[in-house]
Amino acid sequence: MALNGWPAFQLGGVRPPLKRFPIAAAQTFVFGNLVVLDASGDIEECGADPAEITGMAAENAADVIESGYVMVYVATDDAYFAMECSSDPTEAAIGEDYGVVLASSVWTVDLTDTTNVRVLVIGVDTTRNLAFVKVISTVRTFG
Repeated sequence: MALNGWPAFQLGGVRPPLKRFPIAAAQTFVFGNLVVLDASGDIEECGADPAEITGMAAENAADVIESGYVMVYVATDDAYFAMECSSDPTEAAIGEDYGVVLASSVWTVDLTDTTNVRVLVIGVDTTRNLAFVKVISTVRTFG
């Protein structure tokens, strides 16, 4: 069963910052999907090889608590997320930058993509096929 990403932790032991944003029309993303601010300042799901990542959806687009708005775990320099990997992760992935890919509605760390990099792996869980990552500064909405 595929597992959507989730906020793992922030330095200091707390969850990454949670912020409320307007949601773009007709969105279908789910908790854990990567999202970005569009040109109007609304949140939408990231596209393939996203040039920018605002963070990770903290709720399903179809089930938002407040109509017209969505909560997002904001990607910052000290916010870490747990994501499935495209293949079995190894300790060798730690400290390396990789791309991300949307597969079967789940964003995963693409361990084969070292060209279109979006995340830095800071840890792995080989039992659950997870990487603990942070979004690299060059693609974070908020530096």
